[in-house]
Amino acid sequence: MIKYFYRNGSSILLGQSETEFASISKNDLLWIDLLQPTGDQKRAVEAYLGTEIQSRAEAAEIE
Repeated sequence: MIKYFYRNGSSILLGQSETEFASISKNDLLWIDLLQPTGDQKRAVEAYLGTEIQSRAEAAEIE
């Protein structure tokens, strides 16, 4: 599941649509929450941010 918070004027909105996500300005994006994301959701966020998101196993190794 993907949830994200973004600014729209003076409002803060919650979004959950993968297709809408790509159209949000990086300046307006406040938070991205990925909970058990699908492969498509993970790839969409990685493409948007221009970086690779580590897996839970990779994160556990760091901790």
